[in-house]
Parts: sequence; C-alpha cells; structure tokens
Amino acid sequence: MRTSLLAPLVFLVANGAAAQVSGAVAAGAGTVRYGGGTSASLATLSPSLIWSTPGTAGWATGTAALLPSSAWAFQGNGDLTLTSGVIAGRWRLGGEVTGGVTTVTGGDRTGALGALGEWSLRGAGWGVAAGAGTTAGWIGGTAGAAALRLRMRAWWLRDDFHMTASVEPTRFFGAWFTDFTAGAMLHRGSLDVAATIMARASQGWGSAAAGSVVADLAVSPRVGIEVAGGSALADVYQGFPRTGFASAGVRVFFPARSSSGPISEARAALANRDGDDFVTVTFHIEADSVAVAGDWNGWTPEPLERVAPDLWRLRKHLAPGIYRFGLVLGPGQWTVPRGYPTVPDDWGGMAAVLVVQ
Repeated sequence: MRTSLLAPLVFLVANGAAAQVSGAVAAGAGTVRYGGGTSASLATLSPSLIWSTPGTAGWATGTAALLPSSAWAFQGNGDLTLTSGVIAGRWRLGGEVTGGVTTVTGGDRTGALGALGEWSLRGAGWGVAAGAGTTAGWIGGTAGAAALRLRMRAWWLRDDFHMTASVEPTRFFGAWFTDFTAGAMLHRGSLDVAATIMARASQGWGSAAAGSVVADLAVSPRVGIEVAGGSALADVYQGFPRTGFASAGVRVFFPARSSSGPISEARAALANRDGDDFVTVTFHIEADSVAVAGDWNGWTPEPLERVAPDLWRLRKHLAPGIYRFGLVLGPGQWTVPRGYPTVPDDWGGMAAVLVVQ
C-alpha cells in the first residue's frame, strides 16, 4: 500500500473538452504500508480510474488488502491537476490537489491532504515548473499538522521515453527536509518499465534514500502482468515507516489499451508542407462539429473546416517538427483520431502525433 499523499491545489478554467477515461482492476499480493507498520498481504484488490483533457488530469485508486492476522487494510487516494491555457508565451498557471486515507481494522486511521499552485513553462514534450503550497496529515484521533511545501520540477518526453525530476523542500514541525526525486519510464512493444530513485536530506528529520522499479507486461490489450519492488521513504504526514516492498498481480484494463508503434514507423503521422508552407490534413469523423487542439496552439480547441459530410480539414502553417494533438467533437468529446500513433500528453492522457516534414 504505497502512496504519495503530498499534494497541490489550483483552480483555473481548463479547456472544456470531455475527458479521456480509462480504468483498471488489479488483483495480487504484496507489501502493505499503513500508519505505524508494514505487513505482507495475503491478497490485494485495487481498482483505479484515470481521466484527462488538455488542461486537466486526475486519478483515483482504492485498495483492499487481507493481512495475515485476518485484519483488513483499506486505502483510497486521489489527485487532480489543472493547467491553464497559455498566459504569456509558453507560460501557464496550474497545480494540484491530492488527498488520501488509510485504515486498518483494529488499528490507526490516517489521512493527508495538500494543495500547491505553480507556474510552468511548457514546450512540445518538455516542461519546467515551480510552485508552493501546503500539506497536512492526521494520525488516529490526534490533532493534524501542516507543512509548508515548495516544489521545482522538470519533465522531458520523446517517443516512448519519459524522464522526470523534482526537488521539494518542506518545513514540518520547525525543521526543513528536502526530497530529491528522479524517474524514467520506457515503453517497448508490450513492456512498460518505470524506475524511480529518491533521496531525503535533512538535519532535523534524518537523511535516507530509496528506489523502486515497476514493470508491466501486456499479455493482451486488456490484460497485463505487473511486478514491482524496491523501497519507499517514510511518510511523515501519516506515520508510514520507511520500508522495502514487493508486489505482483494481474491488471485488467477498461477499455482495452491501444497499441501503437514508434513514431518513425507510423506513416499516418507524416504530413508534407505545400509550396506556401501550409500543412493540410483531413479526418473522416461523424460529428456535427470538430475542433483541433495541439502543441502548436497551446492546446486551445480551434474549429476544423468541413469540406464534405463526415470529412474535416486542418490547414495550418506549421514548421517541420513533431506535434502532439487531439480532436474535440461536438460540445466537448476529446478523442485521438484513429490511424495515428499515440504518446502521453502533459496531463496524464494520450495524444496523437503529427510529423511535419
């Protein structure tokens, strides 16, 4: 039962497209971490839900674990991230709000809630951000405690490889500690691997390091086998101890996951410029209206031209390069057009890829 319950707040108007939604249910066994203790589970069931639009991303998970003592451990967590449209140049205003609760039959109940706002500078597949906020935690019936939290982070995405890094100074109970985190995610065919390393530096709270690896092998578009192992830093907000962990299970996805090859192998992604340096792309879609949002317009939907029933045209002055985009159908249904490779967007969802030559 590993969780990061450090969190952030923002409230901004995001793009109005309806969310991409996906869910999964995992069943297996592994290490359970809760307030004041750690145990191996006999069985674990964990449903999850992810949704996103250009500008909004969220996830929610729940876990029920049967412990060897016949006790049950329950945990629920959620995260919501919002990002504004372009404010000046490539700058955006955004942040997160995150929370979670944990309870063990006959044991402690804990919770955490946090909020953080930030400025970010984003480009095609990269970004840097800095922000500040607060995080609070509760253990049992004791009074809660809050902390001042700062965060600087950066990310970089190319094809099937994604890197992230963050530095988070926090002042809690009169002492500072700083968490350093670096992560890398790789997609190759039916295999997804994510690795994370963490370090905490503090004179008052002690220094420590941890690391983890998660591997997901797709047996089919709907079923994956997931194994994970490593260690986790102590959670000062809920009293979770620093611990090692291991888990294994089967995850079922709803809807089935789409498969796509590398950008270089997808001919559908290629578009050539005409003599006036304009790119023309057509889409066959049954809809009353269609708009496009992508890297080139700050993910702000702009209407496409209807040239025939169910035929829509994008004509745009685009420099050579790789662009991510998606379509907005009718009043706000966000979709990725068929026949194009897909890559993660900046908010936890998927976007199509257009390569302009």
